[in-house]
Amino acid sequence: MTLKIQDYNYKLVYKPGITNKAADALSRAYEVNAIHPIPNIKELVDETERDNFYQAVKDDDKNIKLSPMERKFLRKQRQHLTINKSRLYWMSDNKPKIYVPYSFRQAILNELHDNPLAGHLSAAKTIARVEQYYFWPTMYGDIKQYCNNCHSCAASKTGRRQKPQLQSIPKSTTMDCLSIDITGPLPPSCLQGIAYTYILTALDIFSKFAIAIPIPDITAQTVAMSFFNEIICKYGTPKNLTSDNGSQFTSQLFQQVVRILNITQIYTSTYNPKANMVERFHRNLHEMITHFAHQQPEDWIIYLQSVTMAYNSAIHRSTDNTPFFLMFGRDFQPPNLLAQQLLPSQYVEVPTSIQKFVTQLHLAWKIAKHNIDNQVALTTGNDARSTTLTAGDIVYLHYPPQQTHKHAQKYKGPYRVVQLTSPTTARLANVQDPHQHQFYVHIHRLKKINTDTATFLPTLDNADRTRSTNRHIATKHEETQTTDVSQPHGYNLRPR
Repeated sequence: MTLKIQDYNYKLVYKPGITNKAADALSRAYEVNAIHPIPNIKELVDETERDNFYQAVKDDDKNIKLSPMERKFLRKQRQHLTINKSRLYWMSDNKPKIYVPYSFRQAILNELHDNPLAGHLSAAKTIARVEQYYFWPTMYGDIKQYCNNCHSCAASKTGRRQKPQLQSIPKSTTMDCLSIDITGPLPPSCLQGIAYTYILTALDIFSKFAIAIPIPDITAQTVAMSFFNEIICKYGTPKNLTSDNGSQFTSQLFQQVVRILNITQIYTSTYNPKANMVERFHRNLHEMITHFAHQQPEDWIIYLQSVTMAYNSAIHRSTDNTPFFLMFGRDFQPPNLLAQQLLPSQYVEVPTSIQKFVTQLHLAWKIAKHNIDNQVALTTGNDARSTTLTAGDIVYLHYPPQQTHKHAQKYKGPYRVVQLTSPTTARLANVQDPHQHQFYVHIHRLKKINTDTATFLPTLDNADRTRSTNRHIATKHEETQTTDVSQPHGYNLRPR
């Protein structure tokens, strides 16, 4: 419910219980309408006698209107079909299977797929369960489509989500693009009388240079002031700034700071932390702090800047250089290094030193960019697939479960893909609520449904039971692949 109402502007109003005339339990009661009764024998016989396929078998009349699949099934399996007491059977290995007329197939599949004893299993397992007792010519295709259209299966099962190729971020030098985020809350750590519980982090995408700033809270004012004082004033203004959709970064105050500094702000799609590169630095940061503050977790602030420098002075795999050198053009010199005391110092003229510094820095940037491009090309090709989504597709959207129990549904939907705005981003509209505003998501959260959401089988209403079979034959879905139902099925048996 929280995820649904966050798309609307709403106001919570307290209503005293004495003024609430609707009893709480009764107002929340829901109508139990999940049981679809299996039809009785008389209803089955009456509907079977009105069925065109039954009439074609009984009268051997080739002029009766049948679908191509029914006609093909009748031609191949006529010798296995028999009628007894107005019931049509198909004999398979001397085991009779009863014919299910069109209007009763919904009830059969509800019982053998949706029922707790059926367990919402896959189409193959549902087919194996149904064909133990029943048959109809288009059974295999109908069951596959029924399982594909099952809302509970789509919302609860893991399935295969879209996995697009990684998209590289354009960068050619330091401070082209800066990723920013907040990690915490952490155990309160006091410094100069102030209790710090969060860390504002930033990462230069080109050099991988990391910045970690302790902050006492995550209000918009604190984040904006820390961003300006500790990042802009010390390292310069980036051209682009990437952040998530946290309220600190979407606030009017922070957006005003960004606008004054002429920074282009880019937001990552929701529930997609890997789009923000600084998220990976968080893991390294906390692992390094743990080595020194595991016994006294509140001392994390003592080691914060030291471990950040350790990260910046270590060679990064993607650039094959240290973030510190790519940012400042010189190597970090640890204090009291024995090598500094043993190696003789060299005198270099100032103009020569500046020229050499610039040359080395540009060469290092060139090599780093080449290494980054190679790493991106290598990573992009691993375990990635081109997306199969197109505008108009029906999808389910993955949400991290808000509940803590394991049985919470993993997906919400269905949604319709309105537009693919990029190779990794799609704009969605709610199928069941067209008035809900459209929104953008990363396509790795989407699970495509291969068929339309309309249920192809009728319900057990009286109108459906008495409708003429000739009217709905034209609407039956033909199978794309023919299966000879007389062939035996093989099963993998596990020995005890």
